Amino acid sequence: MSIHKARMGTRINQVVDIFLTTAPSENILDATHGEQIQATIQQAVNDVLDEGH
Repeated sequence: MSIHKARMGTRINQVVDIFLTTAPSENILDATHGEQIQATIQQAVNDVLDEGH
């Protein structure tokens, strides 16, 4: 799966995120897949933040 666009926003006390993949058939349907994606994104963010030090 390749995520080519992400949108994130807040509404009062909620966070909304939308990820668009390269193929519409690659929907995230189970919690395990979602957790893997979350871990990958978190690692990428950490890598970017670490580069700034």
